[in-house]
Order: sequence, then structure tokens, then C-alpha cells
Amino acid sequence: MNIRIETQPEIIDLIKCNFVEDGDYTRDVMADEFKELMTKHPDRTLVLVAYDDNKKPVGHIVAYKAFNRSYACLEQAYSSTGFQVPKIGFEALAEWARQSGVKSIRLETERDSVANCAVKRYGFAEHGVVMELKL
Repeated sequence: MNIRIETQPEIIDLIKCNFVEDGDYTRDVMADEFKELMTKHPDRTLVLVAYDDNKKPVGHIVAYKAFNRSYACLEQAYSSTGFQVPKIGFEALAEWARQSGVKSIRLETERDSVANCAVKRYGFAEHGVVMELKL
């Protein structure tokens, strides 16, 4: 197993199949956004990818330092492996965030989802509530 920080935007096309969509915020829209962030703001963007022994991506983290805020946004996290690779990934994310000068990492997830339970394992706790008015 190998975990690397990726800096080439093309990596997004290899991992986007595992992005979690949110309505009109599709994998392709996210991929375009993340590639633009990597191109225009590489110092604000973190893309970690875990590879198996055959060099196939088996996990990733995509995060960026929020503009005009003191936190980083964790946009996507995925692992098809056990708990060790995500643990290493979240530790690397935290170290990157500290080195970037942010005070916290934020993410959005559904309250009763598997992802919500999973991220709590790595120290995340509820900070606020995202409210929505459907039109």
C-alpha cells in the first residue's frame, strides 16, 4: 500500500468514480472544480491517493483551505480498504491542515449516514447544522 500527495489535476479523473454526488453537484462538476483548484491554487489544495500493490487507486481524500476562513474543507473521502489506510489519510490531512495554518477541518455529511459514523471515529464532531429549504 502506498499513499501519495498528488499534484497533477489528471488524477481527479481516476478517482471521481467514487465521489459522493449531491443532487446537481455531480461527479463531473466536482471533478472540474477540484482540477481548477489544483491548477489555480495548488498551495490550498490537498489530494491524497492510496494505491494498492498494482498501483490501482483504492482510496482518496480531497480537501482545500477555505478562502477567507480559518478552516479547511474536506470535500471527498473514500476507501475500499480497512481502517488503517483511512487512519493514515486523516492523520496526513490533519498535518497538512496544521501546516497550512488552519484551525479546523470541516465537512458536510448526512446525519444518519455511514460516513457520519465513520468520520467520528477520526475525531470529527458536530459543529453546526446545515439547514435547507427545498424550492
